[in-house]
Amino acid sequence: MDLAVHDGQVVGFGAREASQVIDAGGRTLCPGLIDGHIHIESTLLSPRFFAAAVAPHGTCAVVADPHEIANVLGLAGIEYMLACSRDLPVTCYFMMPSCVPATDMATAGARLEAEDVAAMLARHPDRLLGLAEVMNVPGVVGGNEAVLRKLKAARGRAIDGHAPGLGGGLWTPTSWPDQPRTTKAPPWTRPGKNCAGGCHVMIRQGSTEHNLDALIALVTPENAHNISLVSDDRDPVDLAREGHLDSLVRQAIAQVCPP
Repeated sequence: MDLAVHDGQVVGFGAREASQVIDAGGRTLCPGLIDGHIHIESTLLSPRFFAAAVAPHGTCAVVADPHEIANVLGLAGIEYMLACSRDLPVTCYFMMPSCVPATDMATAGARLEAEDVAAMLARHPDRLLGLAEVMNVPGVVGGNEAVLRKLKAARGRAIDGHAPGLGGGLWTPTSWPDQPRTTKAPPWTRPGKNCAGGCHVMIRQGSTEHNLDALIALVTPENAHNISLVSDDRDPVDLAREGHLDSLVRQAIAQVCPP
């Protein structure tokens, strides 16, 4: 298929007259890559230097959870990440952190409630896309009132889940990152089941968690549109040595996935 480009923008498909024709030689053309779940702070880089590191690898946008900085600085930390990530070569979207503090057993200095979630989502509707990784799994399953109020505050927006060790029957938007050793295929791999109910699955392959090899074979043509590859997270050494999402794409293709 022919692809028309003008001033750096894709403007159409199909054969047409052109001032310059480039024969790609049968290669696969890939659009800009989007990392749907990352904590920029965990890369040990500021947004500006993070963008400089990943843009050459084809990353055009990220959806970040500023969980770490929010646990220390609260709303001021989130506002800082929003401000210093503008006008970069990588578009930075964010999710509103759901677990500040990360646990009631200890605190890093900040606390965010459901009212803060609602206020920030209303204040930054174009850049705060929803509620970030709800790591308090016992709170969700057990109906903790504070957790449920945050979920309700983000109603109508994207909600990132977290499902370590949970099996079928959880019909909430959830990722499935912590199930690499299961011998039974999780329910979202069955067409017409959880994915059709609104679940979008993120398969992570980062510097510390390596789930891609164990889960990539579960991706099929029927469910692929409801599955993403995410980094969650990569440290500067791995970013420089292996790349970002482009490394995950190469690894997936080397396993079982055609481009």
